[in-house]
Amino acid sequence: MLEQQKVRLPYSHFKQLVREGAVRNVILEPHKIKGEIVEGELSGRLFVTVRVEDPELVKLLDEQGISYTGRLENKWLEAILSWLLPMLCSSPSGVSSCAGWGRAPRACFPSARPG
Repeated sequence: MLEQQKVRLPYSHFKQLVREGAVRNVILEPHKIKGEIVEGELSGRLFVTVRVEDPELVKLLDEQGISYTGRLENKWLEAILSWLLPMLCSSPSGVSSCAGWGRAPRACFPSARPG
């Protein structure tokens, strides 16, 4: 089943929906906020907005009785790649070999010119 497409909201619109109590299941991430719209023409749709530094947001969510949770970014893949790629790209001579992936070393194939 395909995931329902999220509506991208300006932060100001999101705040208005919070004031109206028109959102639920809000997820606060470091760089974005997600949730569900429960009233109005977008009712039943999921939303996403860019997170803005707003010290009053949690207080507003509490005042409106809107459930929310925090979520940290999962950076495990980034951490693994930052550790593995340098190892995979280095050669015994200490020269990086990543730029040459897919190309055969010239020394392995003698020149095709007749001698």
